Amino acid sequence: MAVELLAFSKTVERETVSGDRHLKVIGGPIACDILLPTAIVEFRKTSPGIRMLADVMPPHAAIEELVQRRANIVLFNMSTLEALPHAGRLQFQEIITDDFIMLHRPGHPVAARDTRFETLLAYPGAFPGYLDYLGGQLPAGMREALSQAGAPHYTLYSPTSCMNLSMASDTLTVMPLSLAVANLESGRLGGKRIPGLPKYRVGAAYKKDAALEPDISAFLASLTTAARKLQRGSVRRLKALG
Repeated sequence: MAVELLAFSKTVERETVSGDRHLKVIGGPIACDILLPTAIVEFRKTSPGIRMLADVMPPHAAIEELVQRRANIVLFNMSTLEALPHAGRLQFQEIITDDFIMLHRPGHPVAARDTRFETLLAYPGAFPGYLDYLGGQLPAGMREALSQAGAPHYTLYSPTSCMNLSMASDTLTVMPLSLAVANLESGRLGGKRIPGLPKYRVGAAYKKDAALEPDISAFLASLTTAARKLQRGSVRRLKALG
């Protein structure tokens, strides 16, 4: 508690002396890429004077920053957040639920074939983010198939890098639908639904007393507004994929 309070006092002192108000958000690469651009646009409407720093860290490191008050909000998969240490000292809020889909370059052989998992594993695969934290959510048969195939071949923490790799090669990428919409609509990538994949549930974690802080409350509201907009677009695209 002493370390936490000292860190908090430094933040308060800096903001009091400078007059600047900062909001620090830490998350996984997928969660940040899904939500932050749209949420920041919404947040600026109500809080234009707040400066923001967004960083990407592994979940355990991000939670430690939050507990020590060196961050205000953490964004990750909900299942990951709930399994991390210090859960009893934090408040969780589910923000958005997204469907994972498989992405491939136009003309890829899988475009005209079935989407049985065994068929897809014949090609190199890329996954964005921290796969180790999602493994426990996969059906048992899928986990075993991935392990036997040595998949994914590439773990790239940038979702954009994964999609660019799929555009340039036969590498298949699994991506939350909301991140893939622009590339699907432009024709730069094709997509297929894969039965059995769990949904990606993005949640926010923050200190229990932090919800009383106006800037944090405003940003949480902006995240919720952003999620509604993104989900409307994802629903339309999901219907188009069949």
